[in-house]
Amino acid sequence: MSHFEFVNPGGPQVPDLAKAKRYGITRLYWQANDPEISSGLLLAIRERGMEVGIMRDPGWDNASAFDLAAALDADLGRLGATNSQCAVLADIEYHDPAYITAFLGKWRALRPRRVTGWTLEPLQGGWMGANFVAAVAQADVAVFPQAYYGNMSPVDPDLCRADLVERGLSRVKVAPVYDAAHLPTHWDGIAYRFDQLP
Repeated sequence: MSHFEFVNPGGPQVPDLAKAKRYGITRLYWQANDPEISSGLLLAIRERGMEVGIMRDPGWDNASAFDLAAALDADLGRLGATNSQCAVLADIEYHDPAYITAFLGKWRALRPRRVTGWTLEPLQGGWMGANFVAAVAQADVAVFPQAYYGNMSPVDPDLCRADLVERGLSRVKVAPVYDAAHLPTHWDGIAYRFDQLP
């Protein structure tokens, strides 16, 4: 079972790792454009027994699929993680199979073995055809459906997972993103955001 956490910009540069461990969290994600993150910070977090990761949203700069892949590749280099542990999370909330498959193809050409996830809004399985699902599976990425809407109103996390599994994605590759302020006792996936944990 995976337990990851998203560190929101504007919070403490180094989150409370003891608190993270109480929740069973094993990886912390930062926005790739957060001015607080650096190679030194990520190294310090890893040295304290916690995995690290970065997230990038193509909407920040209207990036094409290829530009998004290139930017994430550059982020890893800038953060000293070319050959070090640093997971990648692509926040692609476009209902555009061609965009997502183009990103995945370019990304895997650049980083064929990098631990990678894709996060999207809840209950989006309806637009995913069999060829698209096969392309996502081929790219070997985890898929993290958000268990809340844009206004943070909740969506049943089991329903979010089932929506994608029923389309053909592997259950072991699908885990929800939870509102950390309302984290259930038993959870797996990503909690958003660290500063909202009770």
